Amino acid sequence: MKTWFSIKAMADVVYVRIYDEIGGYGVKASALTDEINACGNASEIHLRIHSPGGDIFEGLAIYNALKNHPAKKIVHIEGMAASMASFIAMCGDHIVMPENAMMMIHAPVVLLPECRATFAALLT
Repeated sequence: MKTWFSIKAMADVVYVRIYDEIGGYGVKASALTDEINACGNASEIHLRIHSPGGDIFEGLAIYNALKNHPAKKIVHIEGMAASMASFIAMCGDHIVMPENAMMMIHAPVVLLPECRATFAALLT
C-alpha cells in the first residue's frame, strides 16, 4: 500500500513527513491521525512537508489532529506546501521555510460531479 507520510519517534520528539498528495490512493487521514494520537506524551512534533495538496476533508482531519496535540509543532516546508498542504502547515507554532521553497494558498475548491447541472446553472 502506498503511504504518503511517515512517522519516526525519538524520545519525546516526533518527526512526521508528508511527501505526497494528501488523501487519494485509498489512503485515509485516519492512518496518520492514529499515529499522531499514539504519540501522546511527545513534547515536540517536527512536521516536514513537500506536497501538492489534496483532499480538503482528509487535510482538515490531519490539521485538527496536529493542532489539538499538546506538543509544540515545528513545520518545515522542504520544497512545496501547496493547496491543502499549506493549510496543514498552519498548525505549526513555528514554520521554517527556505527561500527556494514554495507555499501556494488558494480558496477551497470542492468538485462534486453529481452537482454539475447546478454549477452550470449558476454560471449562466
